[in-house]
Amino acid sequence: MAPLKLSPLPADLRELALRLVEAAARLSGSLHPRTAAAIATFLRPATSYYSNLIEGHHTHPLDIARALQGNYSPDTRNRSLQLEAKAHIAVHARLPELLEKAENNPYSETFWRSLHHSLYEYLPDEFQWTTTVEGNRLPVLPGTIRTREVQVEQHIAPAAAALPTFIRRLEDSYQPHYEHDRLARIVQIAAAHHRLAWVHPFLDGNGRVARLFSDAAFRTAGLAAEGLWSMSRGLTRAETAYKRALAAAAAQRENDYDDGRGNLSERQLADFCRYFLEVALYDPRARD
Repeated sequence: MAPLKLSPLPADLRELALRLVEAAARLSGSLHPRTAAAIATFLRPATSYYSNLIEGHHTHPLDIARALQGNYSPDTRNRSLQLEAKAHIAVHARLPELLEKAENNPYSETFWRSLHHSLYEYLPDEFQWTTTVEGNRLPVLPGTIRTREVQVEQHIAPAAAALPTFIRRLEDSYQPHYEHDRLARIVQIAAAHHRLAWVHPFLDGNGRVARLFSDAAFRTAGLAAEGLWSMSRGLTRAETAYKRALAAAAAQRENDYDDGRGNLSERQLADFCRYFLEVALYDPRARD
C-alpha cells in the first residue's frame, strides 16, 4: 500500500492545508462555545443521513428525527434504517470519549475497532450481515477484524492473514508525533482515510469507519471547529467524485520515473488528498 505519505509535500497541498487551518479557525471563532456545541448536536442527524446515504441507505430526515424521539416506523425496512441512523449519531457524539480511550490517537487499531464496535453493536440485525461476491451471507461481528477475503467492486482487499501486518504499517506510518510539520499532518488525514479504506479491515462498515476516523482526526488536529462540520456531509455532495477518487488512488504505480517508488501510484494519492481537502473547504472543483 506504499506510498502512505507524500514527501516532499506538494506546494498546492500545503496551500490547501493552510486554507483549511484558517477556515476552521474562522468557523470556530464565530460562535460562543455553548452555541457551537448546540449547533453541532443539531447537525449530527444530518451527518448520519449523509454518511449512510453514501452506503446507499436513504433515511428521510423526518424519520431520523422521529427515531431520536423513539418513534419508529411500522415498516421493518424503514425501522432498520432509523435504527442505523440513530446508531451513527450516537457514535459520532461519542468521538471525544472514544478518542480519550485510545489515548487521543485516531491512527490506531484500538480506535478503529472501537468505532466499528460502537456502530455495529447497536445496528438492527438486518444490517449485521453482508453478502460476499460469491453470494454467501456472513455475519459482521462488531469490532472484529475480518478473517475472510473480500472484494469491493474492482478492488481486492489484502488477504485476511496479512491484515495484522498491514494494520501495524498503518499505525506506524501515521503516528502524529512522527510528523513535525502541521500542514503535512493535515494532508496525512486524507492519505490515511484512503489507505484505511483500501486495507478494508472489517468485513463491512469500512466506509463509515473511515469517515468517522476522518472527523476524529480533524478533531485531534484542532480543526473540528467544535464539531460544526463533517467530511461525511461534504463527501456526499460529491459522492460520484468521491468514489471515483477512492478507486483512482488504488491504482498501481504508472512508471519508475515520476510516480513514486511504492506499489501504488503516488500521483493518484496526491490527487486524492487534493480532492479530499477541496471537499473539506467546499471547493466547487471537488463536486461531481
